[in-house]
Amino acid sequence: MKKTILSLAAFFVATLAFAQPEPSVEMSIDTLSGCAPLRVFFKFKSVNNTDTMTLFFGDGYQRMFKSRIDLNYPTTHVYQPGNYVPVVILSKWVTQKDSNGNEQRVKIEKRVVSTDTISAFKCQSSSDFKDSCEWSVSNCKFRTIGDTVKEGMTYMKVYRDMDDSAFSFDESRATLYALMRYDAPAKSLYGLDPADSVAKEFLMYDFSMKEGDTIDIVAYKRSLEGLNIPLKAICTGSGKDSVTLLDGEKRAVLQIQILNLDNTPNKLFKSKWMEGIGSDYGLFSPDYGSGYGCRIERNVLLCYAEKGETLLELPENDNDGQKGDCFNMDKGMKINNLKATIPVSVQPNPASSKINVECKAEIRVLSLYNTAGQRLRQISPDATHVVLPVTGLPCGLYLLKVETDKGTAVQKVVVE
Repeated sequence: MKKTILSLAAFFVATLAFAQPEPSVEMSIDTLSGCAPLRVFFKFKSVNNTDTMTLFFGDGYQRMFKSRIDLNYPTTHVYQPGNYVPVVILSKWVTQKDSNGNEQRVKIEKRVVSTDTISAFKCQSSSDFKDSCEWSVSNCKFRTIGDTVKEGMTYMKVYRDMDDSAFSFDESRATLYALMRYDAPAKSLYGLDPADSVAKEFLMYDFSMKEGDTIDIVAYKRSLEGLNIPLKAICTGSGKDSVTLLDGEKRAVLQIQILNLDNTPNKLFKSKWMEGIGSDYGLFSPDYGSGYGCRIERNVLLCYAEKGETLLELPENDNDGQKGDCFNMDKGMKINNLKATIPVSVQPNPASSKINVECKAEIRVLSLYNTAGQRLRQISPDATHVVLPVTGLPCGLYLLKVETDKGTAVQKVVVE
């Protein structure tokens, strides 16, 4: 909720004195930015001795309020693409004596300009999520290719290509991963498992959320595992942010937080929902959730494209040392096919406070990475047995790199 306090005393000096309380109004604007047509709600309160109030929406339209009853009801207005600054004019009739001592009625008008700008963006068509869109998510590539009909509903087909190479979607290698349906009026995206003949669709995104709204969504990966356990998501920011694509188009952004099973915020999972794109963790985020124990994997969105044209790049998520390739080699280190050149023992695993690392050769460098490829700890022990504390690390998957004169080994380590 964004509030602008409009007060005559703060903005203007009255040219005529009067004894009555100065008129003032508090205006609340529920949304400051989003895709056009953008519906905005205005609310007013605390109007003192104002005979009339006129709200100029900034786009050539206006509305006059003549009573306090009028002001008790929210006013809505739909904006087309553009930037608009609302203006309020307060009118009041006062009795004033002239220089001869005669009383006369004088109308005083005060103009107050909103301190906030309302921005309506030219976004995608009503189809929103559409055909021939591509997402580069870590070392996976997704593309919408055609559609299919199930139970009388039309779904987009989403294919996934997984390959240890830079971003280049290969249809001959891709497999059908998901079905999606976008409900434009509701601004909601639904998912469906194509391999399950009796599967029911579930909500993945709701872009109509306002700040403070909560919904139940289902992580698509969990659905494939047969765990259609809803995750409760709360919108912590709406109508305040946007993302600008490479072609200049803007998309509205929601700030989303997943809640734990006890409805407390999950501090480890905050994300941005971008209209027509999905999450900054990827199209099928969240692929993990609260209440399930340690997080084993976190995907990140690297690039988004439509019909072969890259429209969004998130280089801050690309941590494998190859910037601009729209590809993350398993978030900084290849972990799918780890091959140790030397035998290493890591105990306990999972660990909660410390891990014991043993190697027949002397360990020259011991490094601990998170799945984003960030090095968290590094020591040079020159010993065959090392104790590495992990207290204070967030629950999840880590990579332990052991370097010796006789070779290098990388081990997965889970902190719980």
